[in-house]
Amino acid sequence: MAASVFDSPMFAKSYPTGEAARLFSDSAAVRAILLVLGSLAKAQGSLGVAPEDSAFFIHRSSMEVQIDPAGLDLLNDGFAGAVTKAFQKAMEAPEHAQFIQYEVAADQIEAAGLALRMRQFLTYCAKRLQESPFEAESLVKQLETVKSETIGLYITTDQKVAEAVSDALRLKVLSEPLEISPIAEIAQTIVAFIVQSVPNNPRLQQLDAFANALAQALKDNPQPMAPLCLPQLCLSAAAALELVAGPSQAD
Repeated sequence: MAASVFDSPMFAKSYPTGEAARLFSDSAAVRAILLVLGSLAKAQGSLGVAPEDSAFFIHRSSMEVQIDPAGLDLLNDGFAGAVTKAFQKAMEAPEHAQFIQYEVAADQIEAAGLALRMRQFLTYCAKRLQESPFEAESLVKQLETVKSETIGLYITTDQKVAEAVSDALRLKVLSEPLEISPIAEIAQTIVAFIVQSVPNNPRLQQLDAFANALAQALKDNPQPMAPLCLPQLCLSAAAALELVAGPSQAD
């Protein structure tokens, strides 16, 4: 019995997650934060909010630095804060590193990194639905709506900085913090749709029950349960898609 069937080699064929798996890896989460931090520094440097030489060094380093997720101090710093500290240390240039995550809250950086990965996840889901044997046009449209209305950037900083980061990351500027409930709901809907389309598949029935429980836990306690439930819920949708959509056409 594995702690999670989605990252267990033993269950990889029973509950495949395809291209979605990499979006929920530790390394993908770290890379997303580094991308946000680098884009933020570049924007702040170009607009004179932070020293231009420091901003350039941070932006370049964000694309080159290697950070081991196992070494992050999540307990004391939170995820984005821990990545920032590790990044500052890895740069070995305190005169520049002090401007990493400059004047922006860590939770907003973390939400931006999540938005980048959720955008890819929603794109993946739409693609796999289109490759499935089912009439899923309505659900694909729902996915596109969730992506266009929910995914974006929320940072309480200079408006010009926010717009520059938004352009760099290709995320629209949000007026309120990222809301994960539409993402959770569409993931649950995908599983339910597939179970209805293939009603007698035991693995799909398991995924449906699991997705329902995860969605309820998220609904009851959104913030504390998000790190535990959202990845598993998204991967439940991915597994359901992989079980019915056939071989991926991706490289």
